[in-house]
Amino acid sequence: QKMEGGNAAIATYYAGDYLSMLDNQADGVDLRSVIPKEGANWFVDAMCVLKDAQHKEEAEAWINFMCKPEIALMNFDFITYSTPNEAARALIEDEEIRNSRIAFPDAKDLERCEVYHYLGSDGDQLYDKYWTKVGAD
Repeated sequence: QKMEGGNAAIATYYAGDYLSMLDNQADGVDLRSVIPKEGANWFVDAMCVLKDAQHKEEAEAWINFMCKPEIALMNFDFITYSTPNEAARALIEDEEIRNSRIAFPDAKDLERCEVYHYLGSDGDQLYDKYWTKVGAD
């Protein structure tokens, strides 16, 4: 809300949050999003079914339903997070969003991004140590 209201100059957000904020920005506020030259996180949501799920057939039917272009479009519109579903993307009426490099980064943008991998409890402890230090300063 601070970014939408023009009360903060910079913040870290997921692309979907940025797209959602565009609809809520105050008059005179000009939000921009960038992928830093140093890169960013390549974040991917997924729908998964546990291999020992009790209702595997139903879960797979749900995923198939969610992959229908019209449904994937409704999901995109609701959560404002990108969709890998090309047919759903083609249905996005707002040309600026449909062609947004924030919602749909191109290969050149993704070259600078990386998937973050879980580093285990030792990584968690190191992260917590430095995050606490940053927060204290």
